[in-house]
Amino acid sequence: MTSAMRSALLAGLLWAAPAAAQDPVRVLDFGPLPDTVLAPEGIPDSVLARAVATFNAPTTVRIYGDAVLRADIGGTLGVHRGTVRIGGTVRGDVVILNGDLLLEAAGRILGRVTVLGGRFLLDPGARHDGPLTTFRSRAPVDQLGSGELVVSAPRRTLAGIASALTVQLGEVEVRPRVFADAYNRVEGLPLRLGVGAAWPASPRVHVVAEADVTLRTARDPAGTRGPTGWATRLAITRGGDTPFTLGFEASDAIGPTAERPFSSNELSVSALFLKRDWRDWYGMRRIGVFGEWQPRPTLTVRARVAGQRERSVTAVDAFSLLRADEDWRPNPLIDDGTYRVIEVGGRVDTRDPDGRISGWFGEVGVRRVGSAALTPVLLPTQVRDPLPNTDYASWELHFDVRRAMRLHPRYALHLRAAGSGWVGGDPLTVQHRLAMGGVDPLAGYGFREITCDPRRRPDPAGPALCDRQMVLQAELRRTIPARLGTRIGPYGLGIEQADLILFGDLGSAWLAGDGPGQVPAGRLQSLDEWRADIGVGIDAGLIGIYLAKALTDDYAPRLSLRLSRRF
Repeated sequence: MTSAMRSALLAGLLWAAPAAAQDPVRVLDFGPLPDTVLAPEGIPDSVLARAVATFNAPTTVRIYGDAVLRADIGGTLGVHRGTVRIGGTVRGDVVILNGDLLLEAAGRILGRVTVLGGRFLLDPGARHDGPLTTFRSRAPVDQLGSGELVVSAPRRTLAGIASALTVQLGEVEVRPRVFADAYNRVEGLPLRLGVGAAWPASPRVHVVAEADVTLRTARDPAGTRGPTGWATRLAITRGGDTPFTLGFEASDAIGPTAERPFSSNELSVSALFLKRDWRDWYGMRRIGVFGEWQPRPTLTVRARVAGQRERSVTAVDAFSLLRADEDWRPNPLIDDGTYRVIEVGGRVDTRDPDGRISGWFGEVGVRRVGSAALTPVLLPTQVRDPLPNTDYASWELHFDVRRAMRLHPRYALHLRAAGSGWVGGDPLTVQHRLAMGGVDPLAGYGFREITCDPRRRPDPAGPALCDRQMVLQAELRRTIPARLGTRIGPYGLGIEQADLILFGDLGSAWLAGDGPGQVPAGRLQSLDEWRADIGVGIDAGLIGIYLAKALTDDYAPRLSLRLSRRF
């Protein structure tokens, strides 16, 4: 394959649409207040071992592939790599490894149900009277010639190698930390090396301390940031029915501005291969305290108070595999200064933790930013009034509400309404301003379709300059079997199942105020000024491909690739 063919293929996958030299995709997110949110990282070893042992038991009825069972089964049922529909009674346990279990209205299961690498779906009227364990993560198992299953050997990773070097010093567990942040045009590859220590101070109190050094692989001739950064964090957690965490943090790091398009993996692939960095960055030295309280399993409340020194940084000549003769999009200037930041927020999540088939998700956050020493960037008066050099203060609000509904064993509807922006005080600083457009959340539009920049000769950095942003999104998902798997040596490759998606997006960003081109602070922008698109996509879990067409503008359809869910 020639270099031109490789370039065309990658461009088609990540951003096959009309594009400028640096396609001017962002989604706004205040981000979690302390970085303590725990997400499922795979199937626990004990759960996997129990499932494999149950499947291999000589009394288990085993099925390999898809099946429809309407007769009663008097014992344990095991299924590997298949979707099984049960319309009778199973008087024992059911174990599904890398497949789906569909229980019909007339179906009944009297024992434990374990579904690893798939979904458990029930029709209205179906009954399951025993314990339930489900994980959407693929079960790492191999099938022997005898039909029995064995646990696959895990792949070696930097993080796994580091974890294997754990040292026990009395009651304190010490382990090295090795991982990388998103590849970007300011740092190159930020490689983080450090050490973490965990101490069970008592049966209910745990103390965790972490310290990292960030090595930046790209050199900055302008000297706007150093070749290294650092971060340290101490968290004390009291467990129990209502766990509470209190912590301290300090860092010297490069962080993204208010909008954060794509996940870190997607950003890294786009920047490293296609020389497209969809975020803007600024330097930040921070010292602060944070807290997190979980009064209920589905409810989390967070708060943070910090002092921050924020400064502009420049794009550097970071390596990119393709388009080496192009320049990176300049990194916009920010309003340099020393800031006091107070953040308070909460999150409710009643969705199932793996499939997000049904349930509610709601998040709201309020942030106050103040400064006694500020050096603002000069912006057009149509965008904002001049900022004060001292006694600056502004208020921001963020909300995100999502609803997942299972309409049928194979159909699910996902809805989302989200918004962010200025709600009071002085105008927003550049690093907290917004834009709209791109793969997320408007898949039918290009990068920052709406930037609120009225200049005839816009800044080539394409800064986000809007005060507020809001989006409405809907997805209809249908689960389809893929069965596109193969094996290379000890590794299994391919897709077991995927979701076919029909989606639509409606959103906009605007300036708040009483001047020309602005929307009064107490109102939303008129809906006839919002952008809309519709599209179709395939979500295979680790990868998704989407084709979208703008409805409110005459643009060509856009094809995009995602390495995470849209929402």
